[in-house]
Amino acid sequence: MRRTLFILSLAILAGLTPVEGLAPQNMAVLDVGVMCALSGSAQDREQCDHIIHAANRINNKTDGWHDELLAQAVVRIKVVTVGCSQGRAQLAFAQLQAWSDHLSVVIGPACSNDVELLASAASRASRGGYRTPFISPMSSASMLRNATAYPNLVRLATPDRYSFGTLARLSEHLHWHRIFVLHDDSLWARSAVDSFLSSGDFTHVNSENATFSLAEFDAGFITPDALLSRIEPFGARILFIATQV
Repeated sequence: MRRTLFILSLAILAGLTPVEGLAPQNMAVLDVGVMCALSGSAQDREQCDHIIHAANRINNKTDGWHDELLAQAVVRIKVVTVGCSQGRAQLAFAQLQAWSDHLSVVIGPACSNDVELLASAASRASRGGYRTPFISPMSSASMLRNATAYPNLVRLATPDRYSFGTLARLSEHLHWHRIFVLHDDSLWARSAVDSFLSSGDFTHVNSENATFSLAEFDAGFITPDALLSRIEPFGARILFIATQV
């Protein structure tokens, strides 16, 4: 709940847009889009429910729960389903734009591929030059840290260069230098591998056969057994696997 409240606080800083005729007590209305993964897991559903619940509590100005927050405004939320690196982010954002002409901020998407599609300067310019801020709770790909290339983007997760850099230092401490790497072709997985390998002195034993298609795996064209069979020829004992499957 603390993270949810922090996300909504960042949304407030993105700016309030008064909506004429919708607030009888001269309140502003903050239109917030929420991009939920909703992949079927209870965790996905719970994360979105936290945001909705927090907004409802903030809109209640007399219940004693942070009544000072947005004292002169209310939050209006639209939830769309985006999945994770499934190519649905742009359609989901179009649904939010159709819902509100004064979209103040979008919470999400969670996955780095989707963040790149929506928040990059190139994507913004090719679709009318929208300036909507995005607050991603989970995106960690270090490739997205360039504020010029990815403007109006706030990410709450620890960047890969720190988390996987730490893992690399641990591997060196344990003298794990010969590494078999397997990863999907998503932006996050590529960032994870790059952050890990560039942070230590490793021998990447299968550099020519390390990647597989996430879309083909999701469609059933690639099986886990087929991926694991790649390990045998190398006799590797230390595996680094980065995938969103």
